[in-house]
Amino acid sequence: MADEGRQRTAIFTDEAAPEIDQAQYDSGEGPCIEAFETQRLTRIDSTLRDGAWPAFRRAAADYGIRSTLSLPLVVDKAAVGALNFYARTEGAFSDDDVDTASLFASQAAIALANAHAYWDARELSSGLAEAMKYRAVIEQAKGMLMAAHGCDEDAAFDLLVNAAVNRGTEPNEDERGPSRER
Repeated sequence: MADEGRQRTAIFTDEAAPEIDQAQYDSGEGPCIEAFETQRLTRIDSTLRDGAWPAFRRAAADYGIRSTLSLPLVVDKAAVGALNFYARTEGAFSDDDVDTASLFASQAAIALANAHAYWDARELSSGLAEAMKYRAVIEQAKGMLMAAHGCDEDAAFDLLVNAAVNRGTEPNEDERGPSRER
């Protein structure tokens, strides 16, 4: 899956999988990356034969992997990841295996998309809660500046922003309060 702009193997059942996958990430190509980018499954029946993705084939063969199957994890026509199956025998994946793996991949894609949505919502909620802690203080400071300088709310906020910029602590959009025309 892609995480903060880089590809990584997030979940695996064999400790060698991330090391094998690293050959793809280092070269920028491989069956998993291809499945993710094209949203089509890829299969290598023998890593011992010449073919696409030679760096990956060598790395897989070095770990005793002889065949691979990579499926895209797609939700709403967007790839959210890819799923790899590795086997220690050549030609290990039949058409029935591909059908079964495809069913699993479609369910895994939904689970992954839901996990992403959950963590995004949690992060947003946390950020909003943090912003709300400071909102009352900002509103009080604006009120004090309005009284002291005889200015309106926008001018008071501008004074706060300028003071924050000078101190290197500019408020973010959530702390600014309701959007106003300037």
